[in-house]
Order: sequence, then structure tokens, then C-alpha cells
Amino acid sequence: MRKKGLTVRKKGKVVLFFRAVGAILALMLVMCSVYLLIRGLDPFALLVESDRSVGAELPKIMEYKEANGLPLEIHFYEPLRKLFRRAPLIIYIHGGSWKHGSHVMGEDEMEVVGPFLEYGIAVASVQYRLTDEVNKFPDHINDVTDAIRFLYLNADELGVDRRRFCELGGSAGAHLALLAAHAQEVFGEEAALAGVEYKIKCVVALSTPCDFVDLSCYVGEDLTEVEELLEGFLGASFEVDPLIYEAASPVSYIDGGHRSIPVFMAHGERDTVVPIIQADNYFAAARQAGMRVEYVRVLNAKHGLGSFDGGPTVPEKGELLRRMVWFILRNVW
Repeated sequence: MRKKGLTVRKKGKVVLFFRAVGAILALMLVMCSVYLLIRGLDPFALLVESDRSVGAELPKIMEYKEANGLPLEIHFYEPLRKLFRRAPLIIYIHGGSWKHGSHVMGEDEMEVVGPFLEYGIAVASVQYRLTDEVNKFPDHINDVTDAIRFLYLNADELGVDRRRFCELGGSAGAHLALLAAHAQEVFGEEAALAGVEYKIKCVVALSTPCDFVDLSCYVGEDLTEVEELLEGFLGASFEVDPLIYEAASPVSYIDGGHRSIPVFMAHGERDTVVPIIQADNYFAAARQAGMRVEYVRVLNAKHGLGSFDGGPTVPEKGELLRRMVWFILRNVW
């Protein structure tokens, strides 16, 4: 009888223990939900199936300025879920060697931004002037920074949170994203937007050209090709105007002024268009300056982060995208 009584008491203690654990977990869940609601997030929105799908709806098209007779647009995509009271915004800047590409997003671009729309984040794709006989640096970055100022001024109308602006770009787009984040006081030309100060919450920069002064990572025909590209982009050779090369290099803006802007970088180890040493050097200098940089060297990846030889990349595309999404979510919360 005594042994049976001890067994019953032990079972009672076990039951009480698990009840206490359950109560604590329930309390923690309630507290987390309340905290998220105070922060302007509705976590239960993730449980609701969206009645819209990525790419199914046309963007809202807005003209943010006119330059050289060309009206410049922003394509704005509303999030698929209302996870945030006021949605964070990803400003997408397309690549294309500063002379090609379009702000009109196709399937490949929607595949990248789609997960953000699913998680309640809005996306704005920015048109900027492309290099030609008339348009030279800093026209491209002036347009990008003016577009961000326009979005900042119209944040309430668009239902986005101006405190949660992020940038996403690849190659030339990543270069412009870094400049727009770290040197906004240097660039911009639209009189109606002058004096509008914005704050970038974080930047995702993929396959980024970082330094136009030190081109020692290029040799032979590759060096000749990149020198011609940069002369067309910047409007002069390095010998004629070295200061414009320095002014256009993101590495030139690494200092104590904007350390708080986190940056996610990914670069293919077998990139022959922008050798990975450019990203390595930027990362080392940024970390030394106290910036918060997350850097992923992608094995067997070429420029654009696709496979170099048809084999797997490490991390593979899906895993890299998940890390990008988590980086953005972590910083907009």
C-alpha cells in the first residue's frame, strides 16, 4: 500500500510539472503575440491562406520624376498578406552593367521577391537611366536615391512603413543599392525631393562590384573589357578623372557614419565578371569599420550566383534565398 501511495504521489508531481511547463509555454506564447502586435505585426496572418498569388497581379505604376525628357517609373507590389500594420518595403534595383536591364520584373525576379510578398513585405522596383551617350554616372544613382525619397514621401499613401525600408540588388543593382544606403547625402538631383532624408534598414547586395580604383583582380582582356565598361559608365578614363572612380566605389563610403545599416552579401567564388576578391576586400574593410555584414561565399557559382559548371552550388539557390529572407525579416522586426 505504501509503495502504491508513493507511486500515486510521483505521478501527481509529474502531472503538476507538465501542467506548469504548459502554463509557462502558453504564457510565453501570449506574451510573444502581444509583443508582436505592439510592434505592428499580426503573426496569425501567416495561418491565413492568401487568395492572391505571386505574379498574378499587376503592379501599381508611379512616375517619380522626369529626366532628360524620360519619365521614370516605380513598379509597386502590395504584399500578399497583411502581416504588418504598415508593411516594410524592399526597394529592388535591377542589374545589367548600368546599361542594360529593366525595372519590369519577369519570372526570375518574381521568384526572388515572391517570398517577401508572402511574408507581408511590399516591393518597389525602380527604373533608372541607363548608360548611353548622354547618361553617365552619377545619373543612375541620382535616380535611385530620388526614387527612394519619393517612396519615403508617399509611404502613408502606399501603406508602407518608412522606418522599414530595405534594398535588394544584384551586380550593378547591388552597387547602386550600397551607394544609396551609405551615401544618400552625396546623391540626388530632383529639386522637389531635395532635403528629404531617408533611412535604409538593411541591404541585400549580390555579386557586387565594390572598388573601381583597384582593378588588380583583372588581367589581360578582362582588364581591357572592364576599363572600357567603366569609362562608358563614368564618362572618363581613370587617368583623366580618378576622383569619379573613387566617388563611384562603395568601398569609399565605409566609415563610422552608417555602421548601423546591416548588409547581406553573397558572391560566387567562380565569378569571372566581378572577381570575388572585390567582395572579400569590401567585407574585410566593412567589418574593420564596425559595420554589421553577413557574407556568403557561394561555392561553384558564377556571376549571378548560378552554377559555374552545371553542378551544385553551396549553398544551393533555395537555401541562399531562405537566408536572404530570414536576414530581411530579422532586421524589419
